[in-house]
Amino acid sequence: MVSIIDKSSCCGCTACVNICPRNAIKMKPDVLGFIYPSVDEDLCVNCGLCDKVCQFNKEYKDYSEGFDQIAYAFRFSDESELMKSQSGGAFYAIASHIIQGEGIVYGVGFSDDLNVQHKRVTSLEQLDEIRFSKYVQSDLGSVYSMILTDLKAGNVVLFSGTACQVAGLKSYLPTRYQKNLITIDIICHGVPSPAVWRDYLKYVQGKHKSQIIETCFRDKNFGWNTNLQRFIFSNGVVKYGQTSNYLYFRGYTIRESCNVCPFTNLRRVSDITIGDFWGWHNISEKFNDDKGISLLLVNTCIGANIIDDISKSHFLQKCKTADCIQPQLVHPTIKNPKHDQFVHDYTRYGFLYVAKKYGDLGFNYRITQLKKWLNQSYVMKQSSTSEKLICLLTTVLYACFSIFNTSAWSSLSLLIVTVIILVLQIHRKGLNGICFTSFHSSVFLFGVFCLLSSLWALNSQEAIEKGTTIMEILVCMSIFFWVYTTLEDGFNKLLKSIMWGGFIISVYAILFYGVGHIMFVIMGGYRLESAFDNVNAIGLLCAFSVILSVYYFIYEKRHWLLLMDIPIIMVLAACGSRKAMIILVLGSLAVYMLKADASSIRSLIFRFITTIVLLVVLVLVISQMSIFAGLNERMEGLIALIIGTGEVDHSAMIRQEMANLGYAIFLENPIVGIGMGNAHIIDAQVLGEDCYLHNNFAEVLANGGTIGFWLYYRMFFNSFRLTKKYGGLQEDGGKILVIMLVSIVLADYGLVSYYSKIYYFFLMAFYVYIFQLKKSYYAVE
Repeated sequence: MVSIIDKSSCCGCTACVNICPRNAIKMKPDVLGFIYPSVDEDLCVNCGLCDKVCQFNKEYKDYSEGFDQIAYAFRFSDESELMKSQSGGAFYAIASHIIQGEGIVYGVGFSDDLNVQHKRVTSLEQLDEIRFSKYVQSDLGSVYSMILTDLKAGNVVLFSGTACQVAGLKSYLPTRYQKNLITIDIICHGVPSPAVWRDYLKYVQGKHKSQIIETCFRDKNFGWNTNLQRFIFSNGVVKYGQTSNYLYFRGYTIRESCNVCPFTNLRRVSDITIGDFWGWHNISEKFNDDKGISLLLVNTCIGANIIDDISKSHFLQKCKTADCIQPQLVHPTIKNPKHDQFVHDYTRYGFLYVAKKYGDLGFNYRITQLKKWLNQSYVMKQSSTSEKLICLLTTVLYACFSIFNTSAWSSLSLLIVTVIILVLQIHRKGLNGICFTSFHSSVFLFGVFCLLSSLWALNSQEAIEKGTTIMEILVCMSIFFWVYTTLEDGFNKLLKSIMWGGFIISVYAILFYGVGHIMFVIMGGYRLESAFDNVNAIGLLCAFSVILSVYYFIYEKRHWLLLMDIPIIMVLAACGSRKAMIILVLGSLAVYMLKADASSIRSLIFRFITTIVLLVVLVLVISQMSIFAGLNERMEGLIALIIGTGEVDHSAMIRQEMANLGYAIFLENPIVGIGMGNAHIIDAQVLGEDCYLHNNFAEVLANGGTIGFWLYYRMFFNSFRLTKKYGGLQEDGGKILVIMLVSIVLADYGLVSYYSKIYYFFLMAFYVYIFQLKKSYYAVE
């Protein structure tokens, strides 16, 4: 026998009432007008059907039958019908399709006295009665039994309601009658109080001394995002208000069961889920017209067939589920801490009292709104300015890592910019959002190892300097990590800083060397001499910038960014960096390749083939272009070294000898190496070259042994592992992260990076993405 001890355990779906064979259960309203079952024990025979039919629990039945959920953005093709709809017109499109097929539709409309109730509709003329959102729990009446009668008669029936109503209906109906049933559930914030709605209607009618003949909970004439309610009176007057909506969206009038709703996740009970697509900006800016766009989640084969039928007549765009996640698909609406006090005040003092105390009718509300408007206009302006300034300073700092690399300004610029950004961040957020992650612990452990290696180093001062440098970088990068994890889309902003920073470096290089000298170097087949920074490092930063511009060109259609690549490629050609050119070509092609739709074999094959063709074409074109003549000559020398035939480039040969020396040092000191920063000492003794080994793998192995190598490269490996763990490899951000990560590791073959500010900047950016990815992952979980 059903027994409601805790109101939060009942959603009011009426399944228990309809299934009772003795009519022993009646639904009775509480003070807010929410109905709950009451059992006549004299009639009850304790058959248990009422308990069995209840689906309001976490073990509710899953009807998907293994179907992979599909998400769509939907918009009605006819703009006049679109503007009549509350959102993108999805419900009207589906319902009209069913009616045109001689089916029957059950949806939510108004009674003659504007109470909200489910209605049976059999014609397009009647369908207008059940359009639009109604922010009141509907009265189902005898709808479940009416649907059963229609299904027994062989009719196709579409039922639209909240998830709990759909679950109740499906549990009530015998399985053999459900083959002609189609269900739609709405993404639900919770169901508001029928009693408060009735009291609000009385208040509005009394205030304007006229009968309301028509109402709309969200008037689209003021935009899709509005919560203004429209009232049309019998005397022809039109008025607007928002009191019931205001109380609803703040959680005062929501049914208690909605705060523990088990259906607020992606495991839906209906064939199709519909709602407002508030994540539209993730898929296209063309929806930024305030006309409304619907979200469709197709949950079953039945739902997929319906959507396929209507897709030819309307706009549908398939999208990722991650782009359309909203709070009510993740967790129930959080209970307002003042809800119980609201119910107490409403019970004791009535509607007008709570509307003034908690709603928008009181003087306090108007004062609060005025203050909010004044503060918001100022704070938003300040916040926007602060964020833009932070991004600008970050871009400049990234460029300064290269521009001031051989100058004392390198560390000073890092300190100055970091302090300014720290002040701006404290102004924005106070001390909120500070956290300690695997990024901090990994860099810290490697820094500690560098310092400890001074105990066995050939020159302890070298190891201490390297360890101190890494610790200083960690402090600064920790501040940047904090800042960008609190910025919306922080990883994307960091990528743009890297892209624009590379552009600034290329422009500075042109001004520093002079256009004439750079053209002389390019046309003569020479390469720039290292001056403000190592030319290989400059070439590498230019390559990263081009890869990112290609990424934004392909993924965001920003064609003008390709113009930015002109000075960058000029400088890259003048640098004559082989690894930079290899990374640029492979990285850009990888960006193109990973744009393929992973769910489509045809798309993957097409992208793979065209990528191979593009690679061949690019190699042939570059090999024939005069501006890359010097680079091609150096590339031939490198290839000769690798394959063992041909004229070996002197630079490549020296670098290979240095790398071999590093590996030899490692084999003699395989556990902890000879101390960080000390390989150059052996290099000077053996090869007469008192410099680093030009190969980060050899350098770290020689200096730090197996432990140092593991501590350093585990930071990069973990960034890939965590990106994969939290589902980032399916997202555009995760794809570009992997491309940049692989590019960095490839670049280590020709440079030493373990104490490079730029590499730790990249690493910080990767972990910002992982932090945001992890946050979204656990929110969905």
